[in-house]
Amino acid sequence: MFSVPRETSRFLSTAKLLKLFESTLEGAFSFQSGSVPFFTNIHSSLLPFLLLWFSRLKSVRSIVSINNFTLRQKLFEALSKIEPDSCYNISRSSYEGLTSADHHAINSFARGRGSFLLVSPGVVNSVATAMKNNVEDSVFLSSIKNRSEFIGLLDSWGLDCVRRVDSPGTYAVRGSIVDFFLMGYLMPIRLEFYGEKIESARSFNVGTQKMVEVLELVDVKLVPPVKISKTLDKVMGVKVKSLSVFSLESTGVTNIFDLSPVVQPFCGPFDLACVDHPSFIGNRFVLKQLLGKYSNPLFSCVLFCSDVHNSTVKKDPFFNPFLVSNLPFNISFSSSVLKFFWVSLYSVYEIQERPVSVSIPIKRAKPPSSLSVFPWKGPVVHENLGVGLYMGLSAVSKNNVLRECVALEFKHGDLVHVPLDSLSLITNYVSNEKSVPLSDLRSGRWSKIKKRAIEAAGKTLDRFIEIYGKRDRVDGFAFSPNSFQMDQLVESFPYSETKDQIKCLEDVQKDMESKKPMDRLVCGDVGVGKTEIAIRAAYKAITDGKQVLLFAPTTILATQLFNSFSQRLSPLGVEVLGFSRLTNKNELKKVLSALKLGVVCVVVGTHRLLSQVIRFSKLGLVIIDEEHRFGAKQKEFLRDFCSGADVLSMSATPIPRTLQFSLSGIRDISRIKTPPPGRLPIITSVEEFSFNFIKRAVLYEVGRGGQIFFVNSNISEIPKLKSRLENLLPDIKIGLAHGRLSAKELESVMLKMVGGELDMLISTTIIEAGIDLPRVNTIFINNAHRYGLAQLYQMRGRVGRSAIQAYCYLVLPKSDVGGNAKERLRTIQYNVELGSGFSVAMRDLEMRGSGNLFGVEQSGHLASIGFHLYTKIVQEAAKKRFENKNGGGLSENKEIGVSVVGDALIPSNYIQDQDDRLYFYQLLATSTKTECVVAVEEEMLDRFGPLPKEVLRLLSIKRIRLASVGFCVDFVEVTNNGSTIWFIKNSNLVSSIGRLLGSISTKNIPFSIINGPKGRGGLFLPLNLITESLLTIEYTFESSVSSV
Repeated sequence: MFSVPRETSRFLSTAKLLKLFESTLEGAFSFQSGSVPFFTNIHSSLLPFLLLWFSRLKSVRSIVSINNFTLRQKLFEALSKIEPDSCYNISRSSYEGLTSADHHAINSFARGRGSFLLVSPGVVNSVATAMKNNVEDSVFLSSIKNRSEFIGLLDSWGLDCVRRVDSPGTYAVRGSIVDFFLMGYLMPIRLEFYGEKIESARSFNVGTQKMVEVLELVDVKLVPPVKISKTLDKVMGVKVKSLSVFSLESTGVTNIFDLSPVVQPFCGPFDLACVDHPSFIGNRFVLKQLLGKYSNPLFSCVLFCSDVHNSTVKKDPFFNPFLVSNLPFNISFSSSVLKFFWVSLYSVYEIQERPVSVSIPIKRAKPPSSLSVFPWKGPVVHENLGVGLYMGLSAVSKNNVLRECVALEFKHGDLVHVPLDSLSLITNYVSNEKSVPLSDLRSGRWSKIKKRAIEAAGKTLDRFIEIYGKRDRVDGFAFSPNSFQMDQLVESFPYSETKDQIKCLEDVQKDMESKKPMDRLVCGDVGVGKTEIAIRAAYKAITDGKQVLLFAPTTILATQLFNSFSQRLSPLGVEVLGFSRLTNKNELKKVLSALKLGVVCVVVGTHRLLSQVIRFSKLGLVIIDEEHRFGAKQKEFLRDFCSGADVLSMSATPIPRTLQFSLSGIRDISRIKTPPPGRLPIITSVEEFSFNFIKRAVLYEVGRGGQIFFVNSNISEIPKLKSRLENLLPDIKIGLAHGRLSAKELESVMLKMVGGELDMLISTTIIEAGIDLPRVNTIFINNAHRYGLAQLYQMRGRVGRSAIQAYCYLVLPKSDVGGNAKERLRTIQYNVELGSGFSVAMRDLEMRGSGNLFGVEQSGHLASIGFHLYTKIVQEAAKKRFENKNGGGLSENKEIGVSVVGDALIPSNYIQDQDDRLYFYQLLATSTKTECVVAVEEEMLDRFGPLPKEVLRLLSIKRIRLASVGFCVDFVEVTNNGSTIWFIKNSNLVSSIGRLLGSISTKNIPFSIINGPKGRGGLFLPLNLITESLLTIEYTFESSVSSV
């Protein structure tokens, strides 16, 4: 594919475009030194260039007051595209409405980051006064005298004391550790005190809570937050030097503004004499006239387009007079003073291709580790006891030794304290059942339930082996290597393939050229190029004389895919047929006849195809788009339906069942993580339902030439909602779309949306399934707490499919929502990075389980024992079959028991929060290597300070358990009178002791071999100190392993 470099005599880089603007402006006007210029009749598209010029010329940072919310947002996006991280935007229009995020932005600007702060007139005086007129009151960490003084300082600066620091303006105290996050700082800081003095300082990540960088005390300067005062009274803050304040006012002409300085002295006004040219679509004659007027050496004609259209622009002689910039601005204007004629390709063509943009990096904290902390009073499963409720951690004393346990409540209120040694036996209860079947400890029913589940798992596994083994044994069709015909299709692709796309294409090609029938899942976000993978796979099958079936879950998506496949394949002579409820009877008969007679073609249809009795003689490939939208029965039918054909499935968020298959190696999986160049992360926020907020966001989107989706699940509420929004927004054209509309009505409203006749579409989740409307860049999801993770992610993916910044608003009622709903919304908010669909699907798998893996007959067992335990049972059954097949037993390395006199736990006065303690207990329980234990130790040390002796014992015990694997050890007993390593009865005692004696002899440790009860042998070490004993035993095992 032809590509034009960004740096040629004709193609301008952003830096060269800025230089062009600066030289032209300074050539047109003379500016007085020491004064601020006043400009009039500026086109909105010139504002970012004008502000950047002023900032660079004067080395001045600016506060810009803009009354129009839409213009303020557009200017923020434009500045961010030209110069990332140069601008902060205060979204609220009044002092009372300022949020924590607004305060953080103001303080970031006050700290010296960014060149521009965009505000509304309602807060400009407060912000400017606080920054310019207040006394600086900063301190260095090295000057902090004691811990109490520092905490008092944080209180005086208005920081809130919280349990865990995860947002600016907060601090937390945990023993010798003080965490704090000042407004305007990039990262929070963690101080570790020794007594009252600071011993060390380090920055940390708010998501993982782990250290990022060690800081030198003399280098860390703490500046108090800027305090915004409504009455402009004396407040603390920083003094901001070289600060200018501008006011942007409308002239009354569309897109034309005046930029005036708020303070004296100023020079000017300087009239830029800009004229707006809204659109030339369907009116190229006007563009030709203007081009004839401005196409002379005195004028700079610049065309703005994305770089994917560079080849189009180069081939069209009409655009020869233009210089070309790849900044994707929707601008068209002229200025007789500056001698500019700037045109956007968007105002010339109805462009359907995806443009490219300079991406705006969005820094967000990642959520904590996926290790799931048990929910308070939430259902859990103990492998040997059954389903109970988690009642927190409990301290149990036995023989004057304190142990921390997990308290579980079962039926009849029976309470069991499970030692943390057995934490691996407890998992979250995951099931689709609404009610939780608590187990009765007073009966033996749990063992029977578990036994039946084990038997069913064996049968399920046998069926799995039969189904997929049969598929492996069937010889499919081995397609020929790619020929010159494929090269023609590749050349017609208007974009450059991404690295992941190329890898996926290679995987699919390799699968299709193998005799084994392909069963591959392509997982990738919306818009990353999954359809192109399908098109090339289909063409490969067609060129070898095979038929192709493409299934889509909805009529709308099937129609869109039909158009896409027709557009790419029809010019190459491929017949593409449609099969949906929009297809008339004659066309349906034609499709069925073609399939039966073996006509080589591509059929694009919905699941309606599955209801037909069709005989295929040349079926070679089945493609399933939006695979997660098909039900289990439909997919089981498809599996039998195309047992010998290749199957290619595609989804952004595969359902847990499919993901479980792929992760288990049952199905092949290809991930496309690399987004197209210039795609921007979708800004996602949770908002309470407010018509005023909706009005403002809708007007902003329509004002920049975009469209809006408003999703509401309840069809009966949609007409009332439409009526209310029409009264609120009389100039906005609103349409409806839902499943109760007839096929013609639905097609009509979607065509109006595609054609731009509608500004806003209120719909049900019908828009979830793959609809591609590049102009839709704002979506409201009403009652977002009612949707699943995959649904939320898919619906959000309907926007942000171009270079324009997109917004997703998760709208909630004012009443509180449940914990699971909050977790889903939190996951969606955190996963804004492009290509995060797989992460969302993984979290969905973790939260919901994999569902009905092999059919409806398993659902009862999943409900009774939960997903995690059922999965474990299936894995154990598979392991046994593997051992039987290979004629040998795989040794099972179980951790030994360790009995210690003295407390071995995480004290509550060291880590106060139960969830944090349980988190570390789980980390230890899942650690399989000594290095993992070291990592746990370092994280506790980093977050909570020096480890107490109880924690040191706990870590030492875990290391002993890991190091002793393979030594035929039963358990280790550590007392004040000595320590004993007991061996398993009837084990090779001589060999085990012999391996340990080498390590013991090098340390000159006394020992004796003893006989214990029940014929067990042991190795006795006469060590009196508990700590010394643990370290010695740990060394003995580890050095014996390393010497083998």
